[in-house]
Amino acid sequence: MEVLGIRCSGDGAYLALLKEPGVVSPTSHPRLLIPAAIPRAQALEEFVEQLAAAISSTSADRVALVQPTYGRGPRPYAPRDLKAAFARGGMQVLVEVAAGRSSLPLELVTPQRIRGRLRPAKGVELEAIAGPLFGSNPPYWAERKLAALAAETLMR
Repeated sequence: MEVLGIRCSGDGAYLALLKEPGVVSPTSHPRLLIPAAIPRAQALEEFVEQLAAAISSTSADRVALVQPTYGRGPRPYAPRDLKAAFARGGMQVLVEVAAGRSSLPLELVTPQRIRGRLRPAKGVELEAIAGPLFGSNPPYWAERKLAALAAETLMR
């Protein structure tokens, strides 16, 4: 089974394809951004088309979409964090639409689920276990680590 992990940012998506556990395969589209030079509605539609084509071009059987959690306590968000959360949430919807157009099942994977499946030592950040697990630093690796960990979670 091959899994395509996707992590959203406020302006695009980062992809990590796993063909076997612990191995990030090269993809032709490790990062897709919303085009900035055209009107917003047109840019969003073009982004969805490009992402659907990128998903279809892989040999993945399903998509693992990282669903981040935000903060703790009674006031978990600072205003800038809330704005980033809304932007990332919008991108997640576009990823779901693109996966649907590609006819691949999509599963949301939370950081808690990644921890439960991969069992890092207590207090260790998830990004810190990606290096030893995958061993390489492909392009945009800092942004793609969680996508790779989400894909690894669905493979186990």
